[in-house]
Order: sequence, then C-alpha cells, then structure tokens
Amino acid sequence: MADIIDAVKKAIINTIESMKLADVMYGIVDNTAPLIINIDQKLSLKQSQIIVPKHLTEYQIVVNINGIDQSCIIKNALKKNDNVALIRAQGGQKFVVLGVLE
Repeated sequence: MADIIDAVKKAIINTIESMKLADVMYGIVDNTAPLIINIDQKLSLKQSQIIVPKHLTEYQIVVNINGIDQSCIIKNALKKNDNVALIRAQGGQKFVVLGVLE
C-alpha cells in the first residue's frame, strides 16, 4: 500500500512541476532597446517575452494646476543594470516585470 501512495505522490509532484506555475525571479536589465533582461548565465529574456507595466515606462500625463492643464512626462523607464523582480507567467513563456529593486 505504501508503494501505491508513494507512486501517486510522485505523479502529483511531476504533474505540478511540469505545469510551470507562476514563479518569482530576479534579473538585471542588459539592454533597453530592444529590452533584454538576464536572469542568469543560461537565460536571457527578449522583449517579446517581457511584459512591462506602464509605471515602469516613460509616459505622459496631464495635471491641472490652478485651472491650467499642464503636460508632464514621467520618466520611469527601465535602465541598463536595473535589478528587477519578475513573475514568470504560467507556462513559462511570458514574464511580467514587478518592479526595480534597490
């Protein structure tokens, strides 16, 4: 009976590991145009694999100061050598940048 339980446990573990569920990873921005993030010596993420939220880009907003609309550019884009935290999406093909680490 113990052999059957061990076999079921191994099958469950193998199934979960093969799903490549979401996982937190860390990397360093190697290039910004096109965006490349190095996870380690074996894994470099290309721009097509990376999802960058708006707050980690350069974008324009309009603010109203004393009744006058003013355009402001928010310069928060990723820079070379930024240490970043990422989440590997289920399946392992896409990575979402969570933020820049200190």
